[in-house]
Amino acid sequence: MPRGKFITFEGGEGAGKSTQARVLGDHLGTNGIEVVLTREPGGTPFAEQVRGLLLGSNLPPHDALAEALLFYAARADHLARVIRPALEAGKWVICDRFSDSTRVYQGLAGGLSHEAFAALERLVVAPTAPDLTFILDMPPEEGLRRAEERRRASADTGADPYEVRTLEYHQRLQHGFLEVAAAEPGRCVVIDAAGERDAVGSAHLIVDRVVFIGAQHLLGGARQVEDDCAIHRADALAEREADVAERLVVGLARRPERQEIGAGGAEREQRRDRRQQHPEQVAAQASGQSGPP
Repeated sequence: MPRGKFITFEGGEGAGKSTQARVLGDHLGTNGIEVVLTREPGGTPFAEQVRGLLLGSNLPPHDALAEALLFYAARADHLARVIRPALEAGKWVICDRFSDSTRVYQGLAGGLSHEAFAALERLVVAPTAPDLTFILDMPPEEGLRRAEERRRASADTGADPYEVRTLEYHQRLQHGFLEVAAAEPGRCVVIDAAGERDAVGSAHLIVDRVVFIGAQHLLGGARQVEDDCAIHRADALAEREADVAERLVVGLARRPERQEIGAGGAEREQRRDRRQQHPEQVAAQASGQSGPP
């Protein structure tokens, strides 16, 4: 059975990661893809208890390494009990935060050395790296405001230990996530999540873009994006493009393993290779547009 796909959502506080992960999971599920939606820290009984400790209001002072070790203890259990079994069963895993958050929160913004982070990654995560990561980018002032609105709407009056940190710390988080995206453009896509409140709340505008970009990335042919920084605006896709996106992502999930079948196998393989190398032309042809010469 082909291995499933591993997709993660990252970003600062209040950027809408949980909403986008849930809506993307619903979209894939309605198209016949079996999805496991999970989060970090958390995802298993043990990891959820660690989450309660890390995000609780009574956590005593500690350093970045101690904090990172707690996150990786939860992550090790999460990988062993949920993520790896799901991927091996051919399911798609969508995770709200993963190790990029540790790299940024405890590392780039918190002072954990790169050597310590890399050692923990090798010990716990390798080789279960995400296939695709969406980084939701938003000015920290706006993200914190939305996080506060969310708490009020849910009658939760207590901010977690990260939300109450200084604005300068949250600015370091934003810069850190953009550094990760710049360092790994083949895996990471930055989404400008600072659009209209209704658009982000309903999630329909961003999820269309997520599905379309995600399909192209997983097919191995992500298109060049505006401003050459892999930042995609959360504007509405045309209906035709959304239809193409849906066909791309469903076709990807159901694509069989390569094999030669009969006399026409080689020719079919060549056509498939061309489709994978130039997905933007395939999308244009599927939507009735002519591709580049």
